Amino acid sequence: MSLRAQGVSLRACADAVAADHGVEAAQRACREMHFLSRHGVLQRCRTEPPVREKHARLVRCYVRWPSKGIQLFVTEPCNLRCRYCYAWHNDALRGPQMPMDVADAAIDFALRRNGNLRRMNITFFGGEPLLNFGLIEHVVIHARERARKLGKRVHLGIVTNGTLVDEEIAAFLKRHRVGVTLSLDGPPEIQNHMRPMPHDRPSFDATMRGARVLQAAGISFLTRATVTPLCTDRMALAAYFERERLLPLQLTCAEGRTEGQSSFDIQREHWPDLRRADEHVADTILGRLAAGRRVAYDPFAPMLSSIHSASSPSLPCGVTRAVTTVGVDGRLYPCHRYVGMDNYVMGDVWSGVDRHVHADYIRRYFEARRQCETCWAAPACNLRCPWYMSCEDGSFLPPAEWRCAEAQEWAERCIWLYGVLTEQHPDYLQRVVGSKAAATAKDTHSSSACAPYPNSDTFDADCH
Repeated sequence: MSLRAQGVSLRACADAVAADHGVEAAQRACREMHFLSRHGVLQRCRTEPPVREKHARLVRCYVRWPSKGIQLFVTEPCNLRCRYCYAWHNDALRGPQMPMDVADAAIDFALRRNGNLRRMNITFFGGEPLLNFGLIEHVVIHARERARKLGKRVHLGIVTNGTLVDEEIAAFLKRHRVGVTLSLDGPPEIQNHMRPMPHDRPSFDATMRGARVLQAAGISFLTRATVTPLCTDRMALAAYFERERLLPLQLTCAEGRTEGQSSFDIQREHWPDLRRADEHVADTILGRLAAGRRVAYDPFAPMLSSIHSASSPSLPCGVTRAVTTVGVDGRLYPCHRYVGMDNYVMGDVWSGVDRHVHADYIRRYFEARRQCETCWAAPACNLRCPWYMSCEDGSFLPPAEWRCAEAQEWAERCIWLYGVLTEQHPDYLQRVVGSKAAATAKDTHSSSACAPYPNSDTFDADCH
C-alpha cells in the first residue's frame, strides 16, 4: 500500500524521522527516496493504469511488434550429458538435425517478421550446434545474401560447448564475424562432473582446447558458466576464469522451475551461500575500483543499467518476439528451453506465429505474476523468466514466497551498490550504464538547497 493511500505525506514521514533521528537523517532519507523514485525503483501508482488494462495493451503490442531475430535449434543431439540440462526431461537430446529446407524457410520467416527493422539477429543453438556445422555454413551465407537484398544487416551468434571447435571452424566463425558463447562450468573437477561426455567421460580438456583455438584465431567470446550446488562461490569461479583468461563471463544459476527442481538445481538451502558470495563480489568490485584496478566480473551490471534507466521490462527476454526459437522440424517456441514441449508450440515457419496462441501464453504469464504488481522490488527484480514459471501442462505457477524474498534481497543489494557507485565511482557507473550516468549522479547528489527536506514538496511518496 502506498503512503498516500494511508493518508501519509512524505513531509509527515520526514518530520517523524527528524524527531527520532535528527534533521540530517531526514534529509538523507528524502534525498534517497527522491533518487530511487527518479530511477523507477519507487513507483507512482496513481499514474499507472489498472493491471489488467496495462497487460492487455502489452499483449496487443507484443503480438504485433516486429521481431529482432530467431534462434535456430539446428540439432537436437548433443555430445555432452550435462546433469542439469532441461532438455533431458523433454527428450530433446535424442532427436534429429535440422534439414536445409527448414533452415531456409526459417530465414524467410525471420525476414518477414523482422518488418521494417534494419537489423536481424540469428543465433545457432542446440543440442550442440557444431554437430550440424554444414547447415550453419549454409545459413550464414544464405541469410546474409537474403538480408542484403532487403537492405538489412544480419548479426550472427552461436552457443557451443567448444569440444568440436577446430582451426577450420574457428576460421569460419572469425571470417563471418559470428559471435561465440562458450559453455564451461569451471575447473576440471566441476566441468567433468556437471558436464560429462557420454559414459561419464571427462569433457574439460576438449572444451579448453576449443577455447584456446578460438583465442588463437583472434575470437573474443563470452564464457557462460552454470552455477550448481557443487560450487556456489561465484567469486571463486570468477577468479578462476580470470586466471584462465576466459573473460567476459556470465554466471547463471541452475534453478529448475517453480513446478519442480532436480538435485542438481540450486535449492532453498543454498541461497544463504549465494548471498554471501554476492556480498563478496560487491566488496571485490568496490575494492578494485578503489585501488584503480580493472573489474573483471560484475554480475550487477544489467540490473544497474535497469535501475539507471528506470526500465522494468515486463518480458525481459521477449519470448516469441525479440527471439523466437525454431525447432528442427520448423515448429516455433517461445525460447530454446521449450523445444520439444507440445504445449508451448507457437506456430511454424511456414504459417508463422499463431497470434492467439502467443497472446494466450503472455496473458497466462502475466496472470501468474499478479503478486508482483504490489511488490516494491518489481522494477529491480531478476525473477521474471517465463520458463521458470511455466509447467509441463502449459500452465504457469508464480514463484514461492521464499524465492521472491531472495529476489528482493538481490534488488536491495543492486540498489545499494548503485548508490555507492554513484557517489564514489561515477566514472565506472557511466561505463556500465551509459553516458547519462555522470550527469544524473551530479544532479541527484547535489547539496541540499531545499530546507529542511530536499524535494519533499515535489516528490509524492506514492510508492510500494
